[in-house]
Amino acid sequence: MGEAVLSYEYYPETLHLVLAKDVKNMPEIKSLLLNNKLDCALIKPCLVPNVFVVLQAAYKASQAKIKGKLITKTIYTEILYNLSPSKNITQSLATFGAQETDTELLLAHFGVSETLQSILSQIQGNFFKPTENIGNPEQIVKFYNIKPIESTVTPIENSVVSRIATRGVV
Repeated sequence: MGEAVLSYEYYPETLHLVLAKDVKNMPEIKSLLLNNKLDCALIKPCLVPNVFVVLQAAYKASQAKIKGKLITKTIYTEILYNLSPSKNITQSLATFGAQETDTELLLAHFGVSETLQSILSQIQGNFFKPTENIGNPEQIVKFYNIKPIESTVTPIENSVVSRIATRGVV
């Protein structure tokens, strides 16, 4: 499974990302997550243009945790919250969190490889290394309200990252 994992060093922890497809036990996985039995974020990949966007959201979450300024309860819900253009926590978690009916998820985990392997062993699906383009461009453009003129000037992921970065300011 190591070949399906992207790892990034975020002092003091490492962020691991894995794309899971054809997940057959999402209701069980979602239940484990809601009962605090899984130490990770389960992200709906269709709204994520690429890994860079998740890295930005994870970095903001990591910095908020270090500074003791998490807006949500955990670093993982903070990642989901940071992906959203909305300041509504419930809406952010519902929109970006993987649902019981989903068959794909992007897993984000801060920590050591052994813990990640334990999490992955509970997921019945196929694992892939997240690539440049993960999400559905049409859904992303619609969700983030990216205008046609904007998408001709800059890549979709840049538009999404700028919305993530400026949400707390605007």
